[in-house]
Amino acid sequence: MRVRTILACTLMFIMVATVGFGQGRTERGTVPYSETGFLVGECDGFQILADWSGLFTFVDLYDKDGMWVRSVAHERVLGQGVYYNSENPAKSVLGGPGEGVTVRWDPATGRRYGSGMSWKVKVPGYGLIFAESGLHVFQCEPYTFRNCELVSNVGHNQFRDPDLAALCDYLR
Repeated sequence: MRVRTILACTLMFIMVATVGFGQGRTERGTVPYSETGFLVGECDGFQILADWSGLFTFVDLYDKDGMWVRSVAHERVLGQGVYYNSENPAKSVLGGPGEGVTVRWDPATGRRYGSGMSWKVKVPGYGLIFAESGLHVFQCEPYTFRNCELVSNVGHNQFRDPDLAALCDYLR
């Protein structure tokens, strides 16, 4: 009986240890990036622009044939972004902290899912005046992620809807 138990445990250990083999490869990476003059929206007489620096961290999964199966990424703003009036850059407000979004790609279907607090502007002494949070889903061309169309957007969505009145008033 003891020999059977040892053989069974050894066999289980071999099976568990080899579960990941033959399933393909995983690629991971982190890429710093920055945005300058990103157009957030239009106000009467000026545009709202934003500058920030961030990190893009990703994991790409491939099957045993080398086909792209799935990706998961996290985009995170480092420090705080700056939102400003295009005609008078001295009129500005800091975004964040805590701006970031998690994105999942399904290459076979062309679906791109994003969730998190992608925009967040709080005015000292007043509170939150501009935010984008929740879940958004884009339908794109499979494997290329071109020609994307927003198919679902739930949550607090002042960027995508757009609802810029409070931010425009503050930056006026």
